[in-house]
Amino acid sequence: MERYWPGAAPPRVTSADLALKDLEEDRTPRRERLPGTEGGAYFEYVIPNYDGEDSDNWEAFYCPLGDARRAFLAVVAPLRGESPTGVERWEEDLLP
Repeated sequence: MERYWPGAAPPRVTSADLALKDLEEDRTPRRERLPGTEGGAYFEYVIPNYDGEDSDNWEAFYCPLGDARRAFLAVVAPLRGESPTGVERWEEDLLP
């Protein structure tokens, strides 16, 4: 592998660099590729959160920021008797 300087563009990867395994179609069912999504249909609300546990948006400031704040407010809304915003409802056959 070629070395490059930090800040410079990394070397381009071409199809010649990939193995046959990388190019074959993945036949794994979606449910197995997305752990943690199999039970979403059994809940009234599914709250998507794109700020993971290690995101600074959870603890960097006094209140959560960004998507962390939106997810937090979606959890608090039903506790206050309000309808949450930004939630999803999943059907059982959402993921084949």
